[in-house]
Amino acid sequence: MKNFLGLLIVSSGLLLGSFVPMQESAIAQPACPNISGRWARLFDDVIWNFSQSGCNLQGTFSNYATSHTISGVFYDDRTADLIINRTNLSTNCQTEMYATLTRLSLTNRIRVNIYATDGKCELPANYNEDYGYKSL
Repeated sequence: MKNFLGLLIVSSGLLLGSFVPMQESAIAQPACPNISGRWARLFDDVIWNFSQSGCNLQGTFSNYATSHTISGVFYDDRTADLIINRTNLSTNCQTEMYATLTRLSLTNRIRVNIYATDGKCELPANYNEDYGYKSL
């Protein structure tokens, strides 16, 4: 996304209040932790697989009843917003879930807090779960 800076040129009488784009290199980019790899949920060892390009995340995980694809972006040096697309394997019903991923101070731990869904399939809109994961 480009940021714009208002330019006011009074002395020359040229364009009052016109906008010119700033150079993107002038905008500080967040430092993003690298969480690429395999992560096991602490209470049942369900494996989440993540890949990463810069601050952008992609991932997958599945169990006997559902499959999930994950996309997200880090917005600071430890926190990412996630959208998890969940498919019920018996009905093929698809649900979108919304989550926050936090890189914890222990270097091999993350926390994923699913706080809502789009309300489709068997998950209510206020569905939530909050679990820790360890890197493998």
